[in-house]
Amino acid sequence: MGAFTEHISAGMDALRSFAGETVVCWRGGKTGEFIALQTRRPYEVTDDQGLVTEILSEDFLVAAADYELDDVVELPAVGDRIEIASGEQFEVVPLAGGNHFDYRDTAKAELRIHTKRVKLGPS
Repeated sequence: MGAFTEHISAGMDALRSFAGETVVCWRGGKTGEFIALQTRRPYEVTDDQGLVTEILSEDFLVAAADYELDDVVELPAVGDRIEIASGEQFEVVPLAGGNHFDYRDTAKAELRIHTKRVKLGPS
């Protein structure tokens, strides 16, 4: 890993420790806990007729090495569930015509995971 990538990774670690929260993730019977930073990001999708629709994705920024299920580092999979402290749950989904996660850096150390809210927390 180069110096620039190390600095970016250290910066993201600091950001997650300051603004992130511990989330619970599960896939089938596998579970894991890690620190994630929740973000919202608009994406534009154009249909066959040229109509543009804006979609707001609930994304989670996670260190790739931290995305563990049953103590095994995994890549996010469509259908994984992420629950935040409020009890809200999010399901990993692909963006229209795209991926369900993206690497945020060339070293593949940081993930941006695309989700949709599937359960509101208690009111």
